[in-house]
Amino acid sequence: MSEKTATITKIVAFVIVFGTLIGLFIAYFDFFYSLLEVVNRQALRDRMLGMGIWGYGLAFLIQFTQVVISILPGEVVELFLGMAYGPFIGLIIAVLGVLAGTSVAYYLAKWVGIPFVKLFLKKNYFEKYAFLQDEKKMALGIFIVYLVVGLPVDTATYFAPTLKIKFGKFLLLSTLARIPKIISSTIVGHYLVEDNLLVSLIVFFGTALLSVIAVIIFRFVSRRKQQKASIDKA
Repeated sequence: MSEKTATITKIVAFVIVFGTLIGLFIAYFDFFYSLLEVVNRQALRDRMLGMGIWGYGLAFLIQFTQVVISILPGEVVELFLGMAYGPFIGLIIAVLGVLAGTSVAYYLAKWVGIPFVKLFLKKNYFEKYAFLQDEKKMALGIFIVYLVVGLPVDTATYFAPTLKIKFGKFLLLSTLARIPKIISSTIVGHYLVEDNLLVSLIVFFGTALLSVIAVIIFRFVSRRKQQKASIDKA
């Protein structure tokens, strides 16, 4: 693919995706704003429960879409699932959506090819996760990447087909690593509906603190791996 074609492809994709997101945000701004009131959060739960099986299907579809599109923050969706169905059912729906979304994203990357995927990622993105190519530490590396809150883990899934690891093992590791984040987000969402801000804040800031520590460890390990790789090449 020529540089000109690649640039046009990125521009078109950018306009479509972000245009759609902005349109949805504007269309549903009043709805999101209304959730600041506890009575509206409770009404949201009642409405989702009132939809029966269709509500569960809609919630699953939202989580699935978030993983595949990958630029949407997963924590927001998991917060919504906690508000709608509580921490336990919310966790189940989130995990099912993650399993399905990760599977589609993985095989989509294999289908379109890594060169095409690279068009939409930063130039140093693959270098950032290059240490995952170390087969001896790959499983631990994948688990850490998907464990840390704030990392673009759903985007990282499109990088997974380049790793020397079976899809089943990758899916298991990445899903298990997400579960602590999902639990914390659904708990926060649940207690927001219950109007218990204290518990929500404790869980939120506790998770944030652990995430900061995990990010520091991740960056330290990643930097050490990159330095070692540079020395080995020299």
